Amino acid sequence: MNLFVGYKLKIFRKNIGWTQERMSDQLFISQSAYARMENGQSQSWAGHIDNICKIFEIKPEVLFRREEEIKSVETGHDEMTQNALLSVYQKIIKKYETQILELEQSIRDLKEDNSNKKGSTCSETI
Repeated sequence: MNLFVGYKLKIFRKNIGWTQERMSDQLFISQSAYARMENGQSQSWAGHIDNICKIFEIKPEVLFRREEEIKSVETGHDEMTQNALLSVYQKIIKKYETQILELEQSIRDLKEDNSNKKGSTCSETI
């Protein structure tokens, strides 16, 4: 549960463009204590749930819903949460697609280098 809630805290925080430091200041805790919450190493988020929900303008139950359970049944914040998650997922996918393209190019370059080395080795032995 701590990992799941921590992950949600991170998504919501990044969605509003805040740093861990700013978030920890708003909760009156250290940045490292807040980082432990996001990393799932602490359940102290439970003691700050009211302030967390005020900051993100969400209902407490939103922190505990799995993505499949987030529906646009209610208007307002639940829909905003769904859009925020979608936006984050799209950015993650784009990042991985870019990495895949870079790795594919690296593979092509390595194959070309290897081919050139074989060609020069063959001509040197002749």
